Amino acid sequence: MKKHNFFWISYSDLMTSMFFVMMVLFIVTIIKLRGTIEALEEEKEILQTVQKNVEQLQDRNDLFIYDSKYKRYTLKFDVQFVTDSSAISSTSLENYHTTRTKLVETGTELKKIIDNLKYLQRTDSAYQNVSYMIVVAGSASKSGKEDHNFELSYLRAYNLYKFWRDEGKIDFDEESYHELVEFQIAGNGIGGVGRFEPDPGKNFTTRNQRFIINVVPKIGSYNVNKDETSTNLDFR
Repeated sequence: MKKHNFFWISYSDLMTSMFFVMMVLFIVTIIKLRGTIEALEEEKEILQTVQKNVEQLQDRNDLFIYDSKYKRYTLKFDVQFVTDSSAISSTSLENYHTTRTKLVETGTELKKIIDNLKYLQRTDSAYQNVSYMIVVAGSASKSGKEDHNFELSYLRAYNLYKFWRDEGKIDFDEESYHELVEFQIAGNGIGGVGRFEPDPGKNFTTRNQRFIINVVPKIGSYNVNKDETSTNLDFR
């Protein structure tokens, strides 16, 4: 009888101990999950703020329009170069004066996005891991040799950077922006998505003699293990 009672007492103690162990594990799991959920909610809020910051471009519907096919914003006006030219000048651009004014306005709107992030970083430390990447990529038609088209497309992008810097007083590569934006210049040659189809009877179209501007919000990891998130928004 005593042995029988001892078994049930030991069994009861074991079950009680296991109950407390499971209770502790349950509480620890809940605490960790709550921390993860809070971190994800914070990151989601930051992502939504950064996304909304870019979406303000919709307010300038005279400059930007959303391209649902490629899920990006594009310029509502054409920036079209004369064949075999790359300068931002009256001899190289069609409709130069109108295009020049709109290019300055475009640079100003992009600068507002970066400046708004600068303000957010000053007022909220959670935005320290947020930045943008701006890539200006030139494009060319298929009317010339491949190497020349790559060189020409790069010069179109580079000349836009110089135009913004010298005429618009907008320099995304200046030192004060280095923590906010990574600025790159590239030439796509005759490559890239969203190119215009050739003109009737030709194997190329001059409408591809232009540049594309890619704006990429970069949101780093916070309190959870998560790959960097980015959203690609293009401007043509």
